[in-house]
Amino acid sequence: MGVLIIPEDLPLTAGLLAYAAKQRIPFHTPGHKGGRSLALPFAGQELASLDLTELPDLDDLHQPSGIIAQSQSNYASWVGAQESFFLVNGATAGIQAALMAVLGPGDLLLTPRNVHKSVNAAMILTGAEPVYYLPEIHPEFGLPLGQMPDKVLDKVSALPDLKAVIVLRPTYYGTVWDMSGLRQGLPNGVIIADEAHGAHFPFCSRLPESALALGADLVVQGSHKTLGALTQGAVLHLGRESGLDRERIARALDVLQTTSPSYLIMASLEGAACEAAARGGEHWSELAERSGQLVARLGARGWRVLNERDVGTYGIAGLDPAKILLHTPAEGVRLARDLAERFGIQAELWDSDNILFLLGAGDSEAGLEKLEQALLQLGPGQPGRERKQFLPPLPVQALTPRQAYFAPKAKVSLREAAGRMCGQTLAPYPPGVPVIVPGEVFSQEIVEYICWSLNQGVYWQGINGDDHIIIIEETGA
Repeated sequence: MGVLIIPEDLPLTAGLLAYAAKQRIPFHTPGHKGGRSLALPFAGQELASLDLTELPDLDDLHQPSGIIAQSQSNYASWVGAQESFFLVNGATAGIQAALMAVLGPGDLLLTPRNVHKSVNAAMILTGAEPVYYLPEIHPEFGLPLGQMPDKVLDKVSALPDLKAVIVLRPTYYGTVWDMSGLRQGLPNGVIIADEAHGAHFPFCSRLPESALALGADLVVQGSHKTLGALTQGAVLHLGRESGLDRERIARALDVLQTTSPSYLIMASLEGAACEAAARGGEHWSELAERSGQLVARLGARGWRVLNERDVGTYGIAGLDPAKILLHTPAEGVRLARDLAERFGIQAELWDSDNILFLLGAGDSEAGLEKLEQALLQLGPGQPGRERKQFLPPLPVQALTPRQAYFAPKAKVSLREAAGRMCGQTLAPYPPGVPVIVPGEVFSQEIVEYICWSLNQGVYWQGINGDDHIIIIEETGA
């Protein structure tokens, strides 16, 4: 067989093939890890022959009554849901559909400030009004790793007109907070759980409990992140005890999802869940054991790793062993590059002070051993340094996200922004918690903080090199 020549006008294809040829060990999404855990129908099958559309006998995702309906029903039984809806546009579509099914213009939504941007998009679509609260920032890692249950419940009790609460659980970094009292504290409201990084939770008792078992009405899981589904494969679950109208969920999904759904993605969702239901308990139990041992050994060699001793601090109630978070003061970028280029190991995420590794259905003991050997050769950073984190008080909200989205915009120098309404989301990364979002008013304190942190070399999402930002033009006399 000859060498495959890729034409110059196919840069995406060339880039994918070039990257795949590096054969790096993937500690990142998707969870099938380069096809290591892809279940039927992908083993030994020409995928193009299965890339089909809505044909006789193949059912319709927007009005399922045949094989898709049966597959979704099987998934629901495997995870303990009343009903499950396949998502081919990722967990983003599920979050947006969940909020569209529940909220309308003027309805109040309680949400942590570090929520995924799909929630903000849903508020633009629905006209709902957010009530924000700040997450707990871990002083060493400088990341939003927890929530204080009392803080959330106090917010709930202070808002008698609250329509829904969005729960981020687990965080990107694999931490969970104690939401066990939320259902009792919100008897008439709707609990929507962003469980995008917890699709594996229902399949093993050694993992944190799924929000499905903790009283959530709607739970969104990104099955491609840790299970063996293809990228964009996700599921929206209706809680077993929820009284929500499933037709409202179906109508919202009909608006948001493509009319040409990928049968490959849907089949991968089915296969990933079937595999997890059959053998997931054993796989995830073994992976949790090996992950815990690795964390302990790295800790003994001087690495600062998020571990069980952190549970009970800064709003952290539990850890997902599928995430390994290392604190690498001022060395994160260099270490991530060395891991990739010298050892062929690709991390999920890194910043100047932290590296995150994600385990999934396709990971093995051999991969973890190679990760450990590489880290021990590279050596740890200096532990124990507290990162300087300052988050000013939440700004005054002058417009809802929907109003802000459609309002006329202008660009001004950051130093001239005090007293103006923000027209974009501005967040230092890490931790990625927005300091100000569209429709909120810049205080002088916020302007000075952003200018100061930019001078310190902090990277800000939403600010490019010229230090200009987008504001909302105020109209009228």
